[in-house]
Order: sequence, then structure tokens, then C-alpha cells
Amino acid sequence: MKTFTTIRISALSIFALLLFNASTYAASFTAVASGDWSSSTTWGGTAPSFTNTGGDIVIASGITVTMDNNVTLNGAFASLNVAGTLTGSSSTYLTATMGTISGAGAIATGYVTLGTGALLAFSGTITTDYLKNMALSLKSVAAITVNKRLTVGANALLSI
Repeated sequence: MKTFTTIRISALSIFALLLFNASTYAASFTAVASGDWSSSTTWGGTAPSFTNTGGDIVIASGITVTMDNNVTLNGAFASLNVAGTLTGSSSTYLTATMGTISGAGAIATGYVTLGTGALLAFSGTITTDYLKNMALSLKSVAAITVNKRLTVGANALLSI
């Protein structure tokens, strides 16, 4: 019994340490100039990955960032705060599988997909051709314009 308790405490300690380290070392990126997502000039240094698994990405007011590839949030601590403008072409995807999209700016891209682990805490404007919501609940004060198709998952709730 003592061995099992020791192993259990050790396993919990390792898990807590890994969780702490993941959140402590998550990268943070703030756009300092308008430009492409992939450009180091836009971010004043290293550009964030197109797949964010745990960092904070901020687009400040007055800044326009153009997604020159699909952008994905896929981590519980991943966040995208858009106070400025995030744009993409009609074939560009903004996907939040897990993570938070927040801010009060403008998002305009071809596709927006919100997965079951996504949180939309955004109060700006979203303009897209296709919006797919698989999150259990989509309650937003954002002004959302869907030009072509709105898809809501089978068990999802959409509050308009």
C-alpha cells in the first residue's frame, strides 16, 4: 500500500511539474507592425508558428496581420487576441480546435472553424464565407457575418 501511495504521489508531482512548465514557457508574440503572419518584421523578431499549442498571440489596435497560411489554435492555453485586424484570403482557414479567440478588433478570412475545445470571447467583427461551430455553445457579442454557409455541430447550441 505504501509503494502504491508513493508512486501515485510521484506521478501527480510529475504531472503538476509538466503542466507548470508548459504554461511557464509558453511563447508570447505581439505584432508590432502591419504585415504577413510569417514575417519576422510583423512581430519584431521571430514570427509565431501557424499552429499555436500554448502561446499568447496579440494583434494590437491599429495593426493589420495577414494570414499567409492557415492558422490553428490547438491547446488549452493557446490564445489569439485581436484588437487590430486579422485578415486572410477566401481560401485561408482560422481554426480554433482548443484555445481562446478574444479581442474587439476585426477578423476577415475565408473559413472560421471552432472546435469543441474552443472559446470565442470576441466582441469585434468577424466576416467569413464559412463558419463551422462544433463548440458546445457559441454565445458571442461579436458582429458575425457569414457570406455563404454556417454549420453547427449536432450537439452544439447557437445563441443569436
